[in-house]
Amino acid sequence: MASRASSFLRCLGALMLLTATTWAVEIPALLFVWRHQTLPPYAFFPNQSYDFLAKIRWFAGALFDWAPGLPDRFAGLAVGDKLSALAPLLPSTLVVAAAVGVIGGALCALVSRRRGTLRGDLLLWAALALVVHVAVSIPAFSLDEGLRISRLAYRARSLVVDGMLLATAVSLVAWVLAWSLAPLFSRSRALTIAGLVTMVGASALAMTNARPAPAAKAAASAPSAGAHRNVVLISLDSLRADHVGAWGYKRDTTPNLDWFAKESVRFRNAISTSSWTLPTHLTMFTGRSQLSHGVVVDTNVLPTSVRTLGEIFHDAGYATAGFVSGPYVSGHYGYDRGMDTYIDLSAQWGKGAEARAAVLSPQVNEKGLAWLDETHEKPFFLFLHYFDIHYDYVPPPPYDTMFDPGYTGTMDGRMFIERDDVNPKMPPRDLEHILALYDGEIRFTDEHVGRVLDRLREKGLLDSTAVMIVADHGDEFFEHGNKGHHRTVYDEVLHVPMLLRLPGGEHAGETIDAQTSLLDVFPTLLDAAGLAAPEATEGESLAGWIRGSTSTRTAVFSDFYDKRGFNLQVSRRTPDEKTIQHFNRITHPKQGALEDYDLAGDPAEKSNRARSRRAEVASAVEAMTAWLDGQWRFHRRTETETGGNASIQIDTETMQRLKSLGYVGE
Repeated sequence: MASRASSFLRCLGALMLLTATTWAVEIPALLFVWRHQTLPPYAFFPNQSYDFLAKIRWFAGALFDWAPGLPDRFAGLAVGDKLSALAPLLPSTLVVAAAVGVIGGALCALVSRRRGTLRGDLLLWAALALVVHVAVSIPAFSLDEGLRISRLAYRARSLVVDGMLLATAVSLVAWVLAWSLAPLFSRSRALTIAGLVTMVGASALAMTNARPAPAAKAAASAPSAGAHRNVVLISLDSLRADHVGAWGYKRDTTPNLDWFAKESVRFRNAISTSSWTLPTHLTMFTGRSQLSHGVVVDTNVLPTSVRTLGEIFHDAGYATAGFVSGPYVSGHYGYDRGMDTYIDLSAQWGKGAEARAAVLSPQVNEKGLAWLDETHEKPFFLFLHYFDIHYDYVPPPPYDTMFDPGYTGTMDGRMFIERDDVNPKMPPRDLEHILALYDGEIRFTDEHVGRVLDRLREKGLLDSTAVMIVADHGDEFFEHGNKGHHRTVYDEVLHVPMLLRLPGGEHAGETIDAQTSLLDVFPTLLDAAGLAAPEATEGESLAGWIRGSTSTRTAVFSDFYDKRGFNLQVSRRTPDEKTIQHFNRITHPKQGALEDYDLAGDPAEKSNRARSRRAEVASAVEAMTAWLDGQWRFHRRTETETGGNASIQIDTETMQRLKSLGYVGE
């Protein structure tokens, strides 16, 4: 019996010793890895560089809900701030070590038939650590999507930096250190080790009690004077600003938008909040960034506590309708709340090839104009979403040859994301043709937007209607080595056209150079209609700007989060400068973890100044940290209020549609 008790204590003591040495190695390693950068909370990507006990704590979920939490805030550049942020790691992993150690010790006591050693038990715990690190990393390989070697090799890169390799290295060094210290501790000292570790953990737990308050949210905007006005929001999926005539593009891609710009206020520096459709459109509908509204990946849905444009207009007595043509603006994500009518016209296309080549603008117009032609005895809110500009680039005749009639090659715009011959080294002439096809899609969509504007004019509605035309993001054509979108936060995907025509054409032809954000769509449309925005609104009313109110904004932020933690990056943009932090360093290995650009002198973002401007970049990163931490706290509060992020199960047919559009499985 005494032998079994001794075996139990030795096994528990071995894990406690390994826990202590892991802390001693892990904290300096994390401080080194995140030097000059923002340290993210553990939940930001739990499959990354933390010890195996933290990973057990995270993935065991409800089993450890009673235990201290893991690091849960963004920390700035100061070592002291990072240490304070990492403090919860100690008591949290201590609890896991005690629980796992008791179970492991009991098993050791049951199966041990001979006198063991502390080093022997350390070897067993090291094996468990390796198993945990490997198991946590497996989802990053997307094995359910096939075993293609090229894809596996590409995703394996994510393990090199901030992934399993670093975490395993920490475990290995900690194990070597524990192995070296093992002779200093007899079996009778195992509990002493546990006691010391407990004291350290208790001290760390006390440090976590002082948490900064959540960042203050913008106050609700006051309603403007006058009766409620009609509101029309037109979204052009994947349209980058520099392919629009009113933004200086030489091809005649947007004659209707250009005409509309002369009757509207043009916001020259409108910046998207992300580089893909779902979070950006929900930002337009809620006035909140993606961490704040809670829809970060395509299995999240908008929490019911977050109010939408449809709900606010409906409650104000408006007739509400939406006609959309893309799976990421489907009603089940929350867009249809408060909408009398909401139709996703893309739902009819189930197969990938059909979805990629579908021509949907005519159907959007058919449904939208029919609804508009109905007699409305009350003001209305109409949302129209045009998806045809989004890849694949297969415009119908004559738009397929409009901008490159002399092309005789074999390149077309089909399977733009998947095909290997569309790459940074492709023949320039073929790339020119793809751009011409993209422009053809823009011109085709512009024609249909023009018909909506014509109908509003014919019905005499323009004098009583606020019309905003905006894009959710742009597309990349290898400006930074990538194609499409859903990958980066460079300006080719963030700089979008934004036009606002106020009722009666007030301030027509004016241009506002100050930076605006998609966050501003929500409060602007409410203000233009004479309605107040909710208190949690983060954006600012551009209608207020036009009337002369002063903006307090110094920078706009954009962020991108991959659901597997494979690609995580945030940008902070001022009118003249832009700083980007990559939270997974392998995403852009040539650029490094931090990027900094002079937008005035280098608008193409080609010359990274991060290394030569450490002080300036540090200031930008600290500002980014404060913004992220405020957003993160709001995100976690929403999670708590809803019992965790609301989610949906994507059916097989929808998943196939998303894969066909290049969002899933890349």
